Amino acid sequence: MRPPEMLSRWFIADQANAGRYRLKKPAVRSFWDWVASWARCVSKPSDLGFSDDGFVMPGLDVRRHVVQADRSIDAGEEKGGQGRLFRIPSASATSIHQEKRLTKDERAARVAELVRAEPGEAWVCWVETDYDADALKALLPEATEVRGSMSIDQKEERLAAFSSGAVRILITKPSIAGFGLNWQHCARMAFMGLSFSYEAFYQAVRRCWRFRQLREVIAHVVCADTEASIWDVVNRKAGDHTAMKLAMSAAMARAAQSHRVLETYDPQQGARLPAWMVP
Repeated sequence: MRPPEMLSRWFIADQANAGRYRLKKPAVRSFWDWVASWARCVSKPSDLGFSDDGFVMPGLDVRRHVVQADRSIDAGEEKGGQGRLFRIPSASATSIHQEKRLTKDERAARVAELVRAEPGEAWVCWVETDYDADALKALLPEATEVRGSMSIDQKEERLAAFSSGAVRILITKPSIAGFGLNWQHCARMAFMGLSFSYEAFYQAVRRCWRFRQLREVIAHVVCADTEASIWDVVNRKAGDHTAMKLAMSAAMARAAQSHRVLETYDPQQGARLPAWMVP
């Protein structure tokens, strides 16, 4: 189906966001029925009609920790030059790093406190920037860091050391180690802040909360109160992801029910071998 036809059939222009479209409410079921005609979305064996025995995941506990930012720092001034008493935080994609720099020490202290509270656990500490990593490494000198400026061999050596258990605490970014690695030996992680990318958060969590994980995974998310909008965006995207999977699963079930054809195998013609196979 060509894009213009798909858009006109199921979507409507989003008046609040120029150039974007959203599903028409009456067309949601029809849209997912169409998607299920050429695609499958599988989260567990039961999505395809099989038993989930042996594939049931342990629990995931996401705990949010809010750090209070000092809004009197870098308060700025009004257009007329009058100084402000308090800073008006902006969490836009272009100015969020200014806010993050102001709270890096407080966020690092909270993450370090969480890590030290469970000295017998392996920990993955996810950071978004090098200045976050520097602040956390200063408080956890025993931790091993993997950052982008390191050589490939050095990165591989340190990641392998954490995978084998030789390293207990790892500090790195989701953009470096958030995809493809299997760390089911670890059931503790801490995010020293988040980005607006739900995919990065989802994949980072899945490094530990994955098949063959035997324990509940606890993911601590440490954010400043000035980063509330990021938390809201990530949670909204998580809700959208869950709703999409549920809608797709229901559409797959309807497709399987309506297209299932059961016939008894009753061959009417004997098999014939080609001449070059006949002894």
